[in-house]
Amino acid sequence: MAKSMEEKPKLLFHGTIQATIFNATPYSPSFPFNCVCTNGKPAYVTINIDNKKVAKTTQERECLWNQTFQIQCAHPEDSTITITLKSSCSILGRFHMQAKR
Repeated sequence: MAKSMEEKPKLLFHGTIQATIFNATPYSPSFPFNCVCTNGKPAYVTINIDNKKVAKTTQERECLWNQTFQIQCAHPEDSTITITLKSSCSILGRFHMQAKR
């Protein structure tokens, strides 16, 4: 099947995302996560690009990670990067970033 001449190829954002997850703190207006206490359960952070998990921290009770990830990517230019703070039983906070040209 031939492609339409009007159909444009999908543009990708391409390269390496370097992300460092330091720690989680209780909610304050300048902090993008609305965190709650984990009640002693280990917490961890995931990084997703368009619902595909590309990185995950270790599980820590103190919410202190200091972990850096080098994420190779070639995703559509309209992708959404989502950073989520989780415990074993709930989502504690979530932050979405829309990729831009």
